[in-house]
Amino acid sequence: MKYKKFRSLYSVNKHLIVPSFLKARLVDEAWKIDSCARIVNTIKCDHCGTHHFKGFSRCKSRYCAICNKAKSMLWLAKLYPYLKAWLDSGNYIVFVNYTIRDRADLKEALNVIQGAWRHMTHEHKQMRKEFKNRYDGGVRSLEVKIGENSRMCHPHFHTMVLKRKYSADDYSFLAPAWAKSVEAAGGGKYGSENQEGIVYIESFSAYSKRGGKKLTYEERLLKSIMEVVKYMTKFDYVNDTPEHLQELYYSLKGSRQISTWGVLYKIPREVDRALDSLSDEQITAFVCQVCGCTKGTLEKLHHDVWQDEYIVDYSQKTPQDISPERVEKIRQLNDMIDEMTTDYIQEEFEIYAKEWE
Repeated sequence: MKYKKFRSLYSVNKHLIVPSFLKARLVDEAWKIDSCARIVNTIKCDHCGTHHFKGFSRCKSRYCAICNKAKSMLWLAKLYPYLKAWLDSGNYIVFVNYTIRDRADLKEALNVIQGAWRHMTHEHKQMRKEFKNRYDGGVRSLEVKIGENSRMCHPHFHTMVLKRKYSADDYSFLAPAWAKSVEAAGGGKYGSENQEGIVYIESFSAYSKRGGKKLTYEERLLKSIMEVVKYMTKFDYVNDTPEHLQELYYSLKGSRQISTWGVLYKIPREVDRALDSLSDEQITAFVCQVCGCTKGTLEKLHHDVWQDEYIVDYSQKTPQDISPERVEKIRQLNDMIDEMTTDYIQEEFEIYAKEWE
C-alpha cells in the first residue's frame, strides 16, 4: 500500500468510521479500529534520516478502512497468478452473481442467502454432485448493499467459478438450482410470482470495453477479481443512523466475507499468513528514495510521532538502478538542508523527493 493511500484511509477511520461506531454504542469495535496503525514500521535511512513506509500494526476489523484495503490487495495478489495460469492453460472462468429479494430485516436476508448456498452446494445430493462435476473450484464473496431511499437490505454473492470444460448451459443448471435452494432456505416459492432467487452469469472474454477503452484479458481479470474481493458493506457513515449500524454489525457478526472451494481451497490460509506477516517484513535491497543511501534501520513509530514525520514509500530498487548523478545531486541538497533550514530549501527538498518517487 502506498503511504499516501494509507494516510487517506487512516483519516477515514479517524473522522468517519470510529465516530459512527461510538455513536452506535459499539465502543469495543470503535476502540479496535481506532487502534489500527497506532504503530507504523519504517526503515530510517542511516545517511539522511528519511523514514520509508514499511507496514503498520493492524486491528483486523472487517470495518476498518485500512485493513480492508490491505486484505483486498492481498487477495488480488494471491488469486491473480493462479487464475491467469488457469486461463493460459486453456481452462475457463465464469462469473456468477447470486441474488435474493431485498428485505427490511438484514438478519433474515442473510439466513436465506447463506442457507440457499449451503443447500445448493452441500445439502442437496443431486445439486451438490452436479455443482462439483461442473466446477473445479472458485471464490465467493458476500456483499451487502443498503438502498439509498428504500433502506432495504440487498445481500448478494459475487463468485468466480473455475471449470476445465466449455459449456454454454451454466444458466440451465444454476438458475433453477439457485431458485429452488432459496425456496428451501425460506425464500419465495420457485416458479411463482414471488420467486426471488436469481443468478446473473457472465462468461470470461479475452477483451472487454470499459469507458470506450478496450481492455486486455489481464486487465479484465484484475478488475474482475477486485469486484469479488472488495468490501463486504457499503455503509453511509455520514447520513445513516446509529441504530442501522448496530443492526448491520450484529447481523454480519460471524459471517465469512470471502471463501473458496475446490482447487482454490488453500488461498485463504495464504492470505491470512501474509496478513499476519505485514508488520514483520525485513529490509530487502534497501535504497533511500531521497539520498540514495543503501543502509537503513528498522524502526517503529507511534502515531503521535509518525503523523509529524516526513515519510516516503519503501522501494526494493537495487543500488544499480540509481543514477550516480542523481544520487550526488540529492546528497548535495541534503547537505544544504543540514546547514540551512529556510523554507525555500525545504520546498526544493520536497520537489526532489517527489521526483525521486
